[in-house]
Amino acid sequence: MQALQGARICLHHSSKRSVHEFSPLSGLQKSLLAARSAVMALANPERADMVAVLGETTGNTALRRMRHTMLSDPVGRQILEEKPRINNQSIFLQELRRYPQGTLGRAYADFMGSHQFNPDERPQVRFIEDPENAYVMQRYRECHDMFHVLLGLPPTVLGELVVKCVEATQFALPMAVLSAAVGPSRLSLAESRLLFAHYFPWAVRTARSSKYLLNVYYEKHLSERLDDLRTSLSIPPLPHLS
Repeated sequence: MQALQGARICLHHSSKRSVHEFSPLSGLQKSLLAARSAVMALANPERADMVAVLGETTGNTALRRMRHTMLSDPVGRQILEEKPRINNQSIFLQELRRYPQGTLGRAYADFMGSHQFNPDERPQVRFIEDPENAYVMQRYRECHDMFHVLLGLPPTVLGELVVKCVEATQFALPMAVLSAAVGPSRLSLAESRLLFAHYFPWAVRTARSSKYLLNVYYEKHLSERLDDLRTSLSIPPLPHLS
């Protein structure tokens, strides 16, 4: 599938700020930190710092599987070798806003701008000892907004839960599984019905049938038509509800 001209205008792969700023913990400290972050994240899901800590302190087994899945794919291996970052030093939103409507880059810039999100807001990994697994976690975090754009889901509570369901099915990160399991309690009755009747089944089907989302080099698809990219990755349209 041919991408539009100008795909590389906003890419600067020389920006590879280390993601490995490991803070060593004892087994007991790690368990206590995991428990504390889980309680605080459940009480206030908008505490991104606690959600991040929960992911790092409970995700080692899942991260090893995620890295293995990336290594088994040519694009995933390239990403692990090159270790690109999605931040303000590598992707310039101002340039992406000049991309044609309907491209991934323009949709991503519009998504970030309309919600006043900043690519640099994703926290650095601190509690994962293995540097390769630390990068996988950082890549997952920095791709999360790309997942929203690719799946066509807003960052509402309902939209976030659908994304988390896709992530939980593909990546099996305990943090994503927990979010998908307990998050529906924050929805209205009508939203809960939509979630369980339509959106969760769609999310599970999508996660199982589509390309592994961490094996997509999003930076190389920014000028590609979003609908074409979804088709190439086997991502079905969202349910149309009357």
